[in-house]
Amino acid sequence: AEAASYYEEYVPAIFGRPRNLVRRAWDAKFSNRPLKDALRTYFGDATVAQLPKHFLAPALRVDGEASSTTSAEVWRLSQSREGGWRPAVFSNLPAVR
Repeated sequence: AEAASYYEEYVPAIFGRPRNLVRRAWDAKFSNRPLKDALRTYFGDATVAQLPKHFLAPALRVDGEASSTTSAEVWRLSQSREGGWRPAVFSNLPAVR
C-alpha cells in the first residue's frame, strides 16, 4: 500500500511532459531528474547493498561494457555492429559460490 501511494504520487512527475522534439533528437524523451529525486526521497542515500530486503534489477548498459569484457574487447565491439547495449543485473543477493 505504501509503495502504491508513493508510485501514484511520483509517476506524473517522472513521466510528465516529454522534452521538445529538437532536444529529443539527441537526448532521452524524459529527464531522469524526477526519477532520481523520487528514489532519493524514498531510499535516502542508501546503496543497493544497504537495502533491508532482497533487491534485483535487470538493466541494460548502453556504454557497451560488461564486467567480464576487457577494454580492448569493448573498443572492438564499439567499432563493430556487435557493440551496443549489454545486459546488467544489480542486486544485493548473497554471492553463490
